[in-house]
Amino acid sequence: MRSQELGKQRAEAVKQWLTSPGNVPATTISVQSVGETQPVATNETSQGRKQNRNVSIVVFPKQ
Repeated sequence: MRSQELGKQRAEAVKQWLTSPGNVPATTISVQSVGETQPVATNETSQGRKQNRNVSIVVFPKQ
């Protein structure tokens, strides 16, 4: 499985958690996997690859 697909699955799992027990409306959450296109660390080492396994959550206030 490609890293980007795995990242998308992780992000979707976070979205599910926020919408189910967290009661956040699904329409207010957007999921995007940037995967290998925007790494935060090098993929040359196991420590760097570990740092690249992350999910960013952006919260938009109610309008």
